This record gives sequence, C-alpha cells and structure tokens, in this order.
Amino acid sequence: MSPAPAVAEIRGPRVETPPAPAQPPPGAPPCAAIAVPGQAQKASLVRHFTRSTLKRWCIASDDLESALLVVGELAANAAQYGRGELAVCLLLQDGTLDIEVSDCGNRTEPQTRYIASEDEEHGRGMTIVEALTSGWETHPRESGWHTRARLRLTRPPARCARITS
Repeated sequence: MSPAPAVAEIRGPRVETPPAPAQPPPGAPPCAAIAVPGQAQKASLVRHFTRSTLKRWCIASDDLESALLVVGELAANAAQYGRGELAVCLLLQDGTLDIEVSDCGNRTEPQTRYIASEDEEHGRGMTIVEALTSGWETHPRESGWHTRARLRLTRPPARCARITS
C-alpha cells in the first residue's frame, strides 16, 4: 500500500487571489464600472471612483466636474429609491461620456418630473442632470431601474498614455 499524500493544514480564512480585470479588446472605447451598497453614504465612493477614472482618462476639469454632479445625482436617487446594490458604468466614446446607474429598486413607475419651488431643499437633482447633459433616460429592468445620462465633452480628452480601462 502506498503512503497517503502529504496534506498541508491551513488555518485561518481562505484567501483567494481575485482574477485580473478583463482588458477590453484593442480599439474598444474606455469603460469602467463599480458596484456599491445602495446607501446614501456610499455616494462618496461613487464620486471618488468617477473622479479617479476620469482623471486617468485625462478628461478636462470642467467636464470632470459636470460628470461628478451628474453621477452624484443619479447615485443619490438610486440609493434613495432603490434597495440592495447600485452599479455605475462609465463609457467614453466619440467625445461623449455615458454615465449609467442601475439599482435594485421597486418596479413602480418613476415619479413624474417635478420642479421644486425656490424654498424647497430637495427636488432639483434631475433638473441639474438635464441642464448638464445632452439627454437622459430611465428604463425598468427585471429588478429595478437603469438610468443613462449622456454628457457631451466640451473638449476631447487630452492625449494621454493613461487612457486604459
């Protein structure tokens, strides 16, 4: 009878090396995504992710600031009205930045567009999104909502070796 193979005993939590992020095919437009818990206090993570991604893509500072306002409003809405996780995807193509936010919210009809009065503290988010973007749309998904806003860049991204996903 042959001896049993040696087995190393490992104590403590199992640590797995996460897979390397998938690289887009050559020539594909830059894109980046993040998923966070759908909580209002996590909106800062989404803004930080957006800022660092757009800086890496060499987006002009005025466009970057507009994108931060848009992603902040969309993420805040997803956190307020959704439940579970929210996901943000940024796609840069042909001088346009698509900002997409998906949530696991209720499948009820979205509220009609609301115009806040001067003394109201809330209710201006989508008005800001509409003013800064060339358009936005919201669609129901199987489990929640998907909102896309399209931001036309005022200047093309600077030539930059760092424009990778």
